[in-house]
Amino acid sequence: MGSQLAEERRPRGRPRLVGDDERRAIIVATAHDVFLEGGYSATSMDTIATRCRISKQTLYRLFSNKFDLFTSVAEVFHRSLLALPRPPDEEMPLDWTLEQIFDIDIDPADDLERVRFFEMINSEAVEHPEVAELICEKGVDRGTRLMADWLMIEERRGRLDIGDDPLDTAAILLDMTFGALATHYRAEFQAPDPDWRRRHIRRAISIFLRGAATASS
Repeated sequence: MGSQLAEERRPRGRPRLVGDDERRAIIVATAHDVFLEGGYSATSMDTIATRCRISKQTLYRLFSNKFDLFTSVAEVFHRSLLALPRPPDEEMPLDWTLEQIFDIDIDPADDLERVRFFEMINSEAVEHPEVAELICEKGVDRGTRLMADWLMIEERRGRLDIGDDPLDTAAILLDMTFGALATHYRAEFQAPDPDWRRRHIRRAISIFLRGAATASS
């Protein structure tokens, strides 16, 4: 009876139109799951169109080929790894801000999904040079640049002393934080215990700030 009343009250008329930007976002989210399930090599645009319940014509209008779509998926994935850039006027303590940047309280299920996707793109990079280049450009290089930008902002604010090579300092911080995590992921093929992950990130941040934080911070 309740469902019947809900149906009777539902406004009649044309279905809501979905713009290209929204449709692209939906396709990218669905394609992420499809690539995760089957890998880059085994996934076809036909499969993605079917899962998205759209025509191949619509899919190819929005993404010129599979690699174009995979690039968009990889960009979203790599943006999820670091919460950067930060608000320009953020006044929180440096250790707290770095904890947020590294998503210290990520849900274990989400962390495991990130691990699985990371393993997939790295395994595909062995056979596909374009995927390897994508990892460097959209992942490692982009993350290092974003971290270097944040470090330079904090240095200008007088809270950090990062030396004369911001990119190198950023790479050191990222390696300190993610290096042991990546080793654990590869060895165990699963996300680490959340408490262990938090302790590791906090320890890496503490060691970094001992060397880089100024007295005024």
